[in-house]
Amino acid sequence: DVQAMLANVDKSKAYTRPGKRECSNTIFQAVRNKSIILMLLDTGLRSSELAGLLIRDVDKRNQRAKVLGKGSKERIVPFSAITSMSVWRYLAQRPDARPDEPLFITTRDRPLSKFEIRDLIALIGDRAGVMNAHPHRFRHTFAINFIRNGGNVYTLKEILGHASLKMCLRYLEI
Repeated sequence: DVQAMLANVDKSKAYTRPGKRECSNTIFQAVRNKSIILMLLDTGLRSSELAGLLIRDVDKRNQRAKVLGKGSKERIVPFSAITSMSVWRYLAQRPDARPDEPLFITTRDRPLSKFEIRDLIALIGDRAGVMNAHPHRFRHTFAINFIRNGGNVYTLKEILGHASLKMCLRYLEI
């Protein structure tokens, strides 16, 4: 599903017009959208946490982000070199961006809200033919993959920002 969504991040759904062949349009914010998907998949962030990230919170060189989670608890989450490169490409399109600005913005230079992120993921999922695509699925996918790849439940608890092990133990059962 993730591969299908990444493959459909840069083009609109194909359509036909009478007497013309099938075509699609290029999506203006494709680089941003790919970065959002990779960041959600790599970090297990909640959509509200992703929406709250500032440029200064993301350390691309050391591949980690400082996140303000539920209860105003701050934590550090790691991400991959691929995600780091994707964020770098996105920020390269914003040469005048300042460190205190939101990491992800709309076409009108407003911060993306958690609801806009939800709608964006649903739209990309629809184009890719992925049922029930939403940001929290990326959080579940991250957690399950973390455990399957040898991560321990205590580290997962810290990365996800859970107050107790209860939720993380569910991932362990899966």
